[in-house]
Amino acid sequence: MGGVCQGPRVNYEDNAKKDFAVNLVLLGKPGVGKSTVFRQLTLLYTKQVFNKEARMNSVFGILRALCHFERVLVDKVQAGGIELAADILETHRILQEIFDQINVHNDELKENKQVATRTKETFLLLQKVIFHNELVPFHAEILNEDRSDQSCASAYFIGRLVSIVETVDEFVPDNSDMLHVRMITDTAASVNFSTKMKWPPNSQQMKDVAICCTDMGGQEEFAFDWVEKSKGATAILHVLCLSDFDSLDENDENKLQASINQIQMFSASKYFEEKHAIILFNKTDILEEKLKSTEVKKYFPEYSGDNTVESMQEYFAKVVKRVVKSTAVVDSQTSHVSVMNICAVDTNIMKVVLSKVLLQVFREMIRQVYH
Repeated sequence: MGGVCQGPRVNYEDNAKKDFAVNLVLLGKPGVGKSTVFRQLTLLYTKQVFNKEARMNSVFGILRALCHFERVLVDKVQAGGIELAADILETHRILQEIFDQINVHNDELKENKQVATRTKETFLLLQKVIFHNELVPFHAEILNEDRSDQSCASAYFIGRLVSIVETVDEFVPDNSDMLHVRMITDTAASVNFSTKMKWPPNSQQMKDVAICCTDMGGQEEFAFDWVEKSKGATAILHVLCLSDFDSLDENDENKLQASINQIQMFSASKYFEEKHAIILFNKTDILEEKLKSTEVKKYFPEYSGDNTVESMQEYFAKVVKRVVKSTAVVDSQTSHVSVMNICAVDTNIMKVVLSKVLLQVFREMIRQVYH
């Protein structure tokens, strides 16, 4: 992943006649927004739109986010000694039963017809509790305390809840909903499209280039798939979140450090030789909010920058590049690692970033062919 194998110079005219294909692989730990990047690429570069099944499946993701928030909200209020009305407590009990039923993979939900028929009722019950007069004042406090992926999804859909309920009989998630809902990648998904590039280089001729992008599951059990898919990859897009600097994963390991360790593991593998590495620092919006009240040095004592987004991005870009180049199997002075800062749910930002990603991949292809 960190190096480029230097081979003999290839005949220019022969290569000008070739058809080139680009294979991109998206990797990253669970919860870093990798699949949101994939969804943005699908929306921006293909004529595909999310089909009705995908949109309706995402309804359960929306309900999970809102039920999660409702549980935290009621627990917070009760812990503070506030007594809630009996009807609110009963509604809360019903919602938690529903939450336990929907907090499973979508394949299981398809077979649970009872849950599917209760989505309208669930949205109405959620509105009743979440916007109860005694609970509304606690919204901001809870969302500020918890900046997890689920909490960020909750914040977005709390803002959408009233309009969802108003049209609940006909509600179908729109593209923005699809980008904000948290969906677990439990199997690899690929999208194919084409775009144009100048070929041969420095000519005025435009050539269609076929591109395939594969979104891989982030859990450790998918490690074999990472290797298999990456063998034929043109470039590896690795997503991580600097905003995870103060969070722990299920193994009580710092999430940001775990992502860096994963990149290091990939770089040391022979299967990632000759791969162009593009590192995407996601969730810059969440990072900006966290840095207002949390010191990076508390979690990374060796951190030497200011407590600003720009300083943190600069510092960890150097860390990641150093990790990749120090562990790369192929020792090359021309090895190249790109780092880009993104907010995957922002379509305007992603349109620019993904264009830059493809441009860098094309340049690397040209450099390898004509080196």
